[in-house]
Amino acid sequence: MKMNWIPTDFALPAKDGKYIVTKIFGSVNVVDSIIYSSTAREWQTSCDVIAWMPLPEPYKGK
Repeated sequence: MKMNWIPTDFALPAKDGKYIVTKIFGSVNVVDSIIYSSTAREWQTSCDVIAWMPLPEPYKGK
């Protein structure tokens, strides 16, 4: 399954939840998982989020 990054200047998530993000931490881009509030239209981080994607489905085993 291929997942694609969505730049935040293109679109933001439509619903609340936890997402995988690329954020700027100082001068470094960091991948993290962050909670997003669609009502407030903001990420729960002090860093600038530049791209996001939904979390993958969890592993279910055999």
